[in-house]
Amino acid sequence: MTEETLVTLIILSGAGHIIMSICTLAVPKLLEWKKHFQVLPPLLRQVFWTYSWYIKGVNTSFGIVSIFFAHELAGTSPLAGCINIFIAIYWAGRIGVDFLYFETSTLKGIAKLADQALVVLILLFVIVHALAFAHNVNWM
Repeated sequence: MTEETLVTLIILSGAGHIIMSICTLAVPKLLEWKKHFQVLPPLLRQVFWTYSWYIKGVNTSFGIVSIFFAHELAGTSPLAGCINIFIAIYWAGRIGVDFLYFETSTLKGIAKLADQALVVLILLFVIVHALAFAHNVNWM
């Protein structure tokens, strides 16, 4: 794979991160968080919402870095390797959580389709950034 192809894949991954971050703004409504969280103590609700926004921030940051620093991420610097492997492991962990922990059998219709599309998108993030890491450390 050429470095330019890798740069293009990293930019597409970045765009995917941004699109995903925008689309996940609908999750609270789709999963009726407001209704379900009313029984929780206020502090627990606040902590949950804070964690949710931090995760959105990290995911959006992956997109911004991937779009604006794609050439650097496709290079061979140790920092590029660290960032790429971190992104790949982060998302691989999310796939593990999806299959081993999340109870998604109750999802229906658009929510089920969105979950399946999300898993495919996340798998693409893993593949792109794992390939970039392999390039960073001269494995390919």
